[in-house]
Amino acid sequence: MKSLRTRLMLVILVPMALIAVFIIFMRYELAVGNANEQFDRTLSALTMAVARDLQSGEEGDGISSATSELLREALGGDIYYHGTGVGGYFIAGYAYPPATPKELKQITDRLIFFNGTHRGQSVRVARLSEPASIQSPSPDRPVMTGNQIVTVWQPTARIDEYVWQSVKQTMLAVAALITSVGITLWFAISLGLRPLVRLERSVARRSATDLTPITDAVPIEVNQLVQRINNLFKQVQGTLDGRERFISNAAHQLKNPVSGLVLMAEATVNAPDDAARAVRAKGLLGAAKSLMRFSNQMLSLERARSFELGRTLKRIDLNQIVAKACERMAAGVMGEKLALNLEACPSSVMVSGDSLLLQEVVTNLISNAKNHAGPDNHTIDIKVFVSAGSAVVSVRDYGVGFPLDQLEVDAQISFDRFSNISASDGSGLGLPIVQEIIFKHGGRVEVLNRHPGAEVNVVLPLTL
Repeated sequence: MKSLRTRLMLVILVPMALIAVFIIFMRYELAVGNANEQFDRTLSALTMAVARDLQSGEEGDGISSATSELLREALGGDIYYHGTGVGGYFIAGYAYPPATPKELKQITDRLIFFNGTHRGQSVRVARLSEPASIQSPSPDRPVMTGNQIVTVWQPTARIDEYVWQSVKQTMLAVAALITSVGITLWFAISLGLRPLVRLERSVARRSATDLTPITDAVPIEVNQLVQRINNLFKQVQGTLDGRERFISNAAHQLKNPVSGLVLMAEATVNAPDDAARAVRAKGLLGAAKSLMRFSNQMLSLERARSFELGRTLKRIDLNQIVAKACERMAAGVMGEKLALNLEACPSSVMVSGDSLLLQEVVTNLISNAKNHAGPDNHTIDIKVFVSAGSAVVSVRDYGVGFPLDQLEVDAQISFDRFSNISASDGSGLGLPIVQEIIFKHGGRVEVLNRHPGAEVNVVLPLTL
């Protein structure tokens, strides 16, 4: 549902409508009960009046004019009656009353009510059976005894009309209430949404490059959302600034190697003889390889930066990752006359990660130890172990290490892109790549002095 106003209206008005339906239903039930009770009382009074008239016999076999007038005016509709005397003979009224249910025919000492049918119409019936006696013309039985039965009925349409009028009043009142609440609610929601409309307009006026915090006044309920948006703006701005710095530094770093390649290529072309051309071609090849290595590391850093946690993570053994990285680096390390020692953990060290990126971490650490440890370094030790519930990969050299008074500063510099602690022909991207990858895996990187040499520890969370 796109409209917040519509959603709020439905959330409030739908329960009100359901309550209204319940109220109308209860009013209907009450009206039916009241109508039946009222009409039964009226039928009871009319039945007693007709019975008295038939018993008195002052008007012959019919009923009095007063009772007739009462029948016409009592309930505002047609009312019928039927009377039989002792012996079951017809006295007055309509010839055929509604049929009495079988289970009620035996009741002869009180007034009863039931629903019946008369001339195809549903009717409400009152039936009174009373003991009576009359003078008999037979000398053997001077007095005859039996029951006098009076039946009075009226169509139930009158009852239904009464119920409908009562329910209609309730429905009109409820409809007027819901309508007035809906109109009031519409304007109230419109007034309450004005701060959000102003916020939307403020954001809409921004350019694509405007990531400054939102400072518009908003309700307390929306303040948390605005803060999160501002935090997101801050993170996006930081990402953009970092990318701009990276592009600027990369362009600066590429400028000199590319210019050197051009000059060396021209020198190779213009070499005076084959011997000079061969020497210059060898230097050109070395510069090209260095530029290729730098380009590959730039791509690795960008891949690590754009890596999304959880998308490519798998449960892997860190021993196997480190072993593969050592195999890749073995030839280059031994070519520098360095020993490469690997001490794997006796048991599996399971972590959740991307195998290619974690191999990139180990190869970069080995490369840094090879290139920056200095001429006194003779060995690179790599160790995989578990400490304090975490998986650790340690890479140590036996070279110059970090100056003690500059350890914290140099460690920070070493993690900056295109920065080196000491002069070298490296790209300065090794440790930034390591830090970026390990951070995305939920771990940390530690830089330590070991006298002699330096040690870099990569700490990752274990996976059960």
